[in-house]
Amino acid sequence: MHSPGPRFTGRVVVCVGAAAGMGLSASGLFAEEGAIVVMADVDPKVEGAFAALAERTGCDGFAMRCDVRSAPDCDELIARAVAEHDRVDVLAFFAGVVQRPHELADLDEPEWDRVVDVNLKGCFLAMRAAARVMRGQGSGRIVAIASDWGRTGVAHFAAYCASKAGVIVLAQSLAHELAEHGVTVNTVAPGMINTGMHETALREEAAARGVSFEEQRELEWGQVPMRRAGDPADVARAVLYLASDDAGYVTGASVDVTGGLMRR
Repeated sequence: MHSPGPRFTGRVVVCVGAAAGMGLSASGLFAEEGAIVVMADVDPKVEGAFAALAERTGCDGFAMRCDVRSAPDCDELIARAVAEHDRVDVLAFFAGVVQRPHELADLDEPEWDRVVDVNLKGCFLAMRAAARVMRGQGSGRIVAIASDWGRTGVAHFAAYCASKAGVIVLAQSLAHELAEHGVTVNTVAPGMINTGMHETALREEAAARGVSFEEQRELEWGQVPMRRAGDPADVARAVLYLASDDAGYVTGASVDVTGGLMRR
């Protein structure tokens, strides 16, 4: 599926949630393929991450602090990208948090709000800001990170599952709206990916279930046909495909990256 040569030379790519994990990996791959990379995150480490990337690859772009729960932050991010680089060709939304495990009967409202505000509302706000620009351009790619847990409910993680299911359907709705404007909208649904956030979730679930971290990890990873968790780059490469010209006729889709765990 990979076209010969760099696929993103001169294209303006905004990666949200880029300070670590999948977003950091994708930012690097986009830069290596010639993109102008805008890295955004609520974590101030994003500034150092961009500086290191620019030094390594020579890419143009900038880093910016952005709280995806804030409409003004999301609007400012996209507006700055347009002001400095004239357009936005790709929005790749990686920002997300994992729910602290609780049965729904014991789940308090602040925890529900924390998860949904970042994972779903944040995705909506970033997509909305990008969609306004891309609709006017008559072109663009939007890719958001969902989850295989957005396809089925999982005990102790109702808020997370609901938020990621919302991301999938939100993207499908926007795909319908923007298709006539030359903009595609898709999601990637990772399974178990070996990130810091995944490790935190494993530790919290192990504590909630009264087992060791190692036991919980073996239990979870053992369900994967490939018998391992994925690497952040596995997800990043799927994002780059959906953001490329190779996927020009793909919209409203959700691509599973689960090592065979999710089969549809």
